[in-house]
Amino acid sequence: MTGVRDKTNYFFRVNPETGASEIISQEKEPLTWTKDGRFIYSIGRKTGPKLSEWQNWIIQKDLTTGQEKEMFRTKIGQMFIALVLSQDDKWLAFSVNDLGGGTRSMQFMVMPHGGGEAKEIYQTEQNTGASLFWGPPGKGILFGVGLEKGKAYSSQICQIWKFPTPDSTRPEKMDLEAYGLLNLAVSPDGRNVAYTANEPVVSKKWAMENYVPKK
Repeated sequence: MTGVRDKTNYFFRVNPETGASEIISQEKEPLTWTKDGRFIYSIGRKTGPKLSEWQNWIIQKDLTTGQEKEMFRTKIGQMFIALVLSQDDKWLAFSVNDLGGGTRSMQFMVMPHGGGEAKEIYQTEQNTGASLFWGPPGKGILFGVGLEKGKAYSSQICQIWKFPTPDSTRPEKMDLEAYGLLNLAVSPDGRNVAYTANEPVVSKKWAMENYVPKK
């Protein structure tokens, strides 16, 4: 779990049986950790008076040794919007927003969890939300995309798109729309998708079964 105290971000590990907690990370912005509890991934940030001066980087921390390793650094004038770890702990997926250009383009990238080359799988100038979610192994990556340019993401009609595999370069559009799609989640068996949305809701569906197309 995460918490903020004295304008500092903290990441806590809580024992659900005893309620005992301990601080395992601070000062950075923790985002995700591996299922074995060994590694956490957080974001380092450099800011400035202008967005074109901002820069982010991904930090991997080994909780058994306390060692930290930089995994990926954006170009100056870019920042991370989302960072997620695949459910089998093999891949990191993240989106990078270009703050310096007039188009504010978004890049979607994947890289091995242990480190290595980051690969761009898609780039778009459409407004995307801060929600990425890996489905079960082999089920792909989901994210929300705004369909109305010039509006804030939270107030425009959005659609769920999906990358079928980490090697995909063309996302598939799913037949589901709502205002301000966020907090995407996929059931463990990969049959249902859940999400939150602002009113009014365009689609009457709040979950989808069999979201992986039949071959």
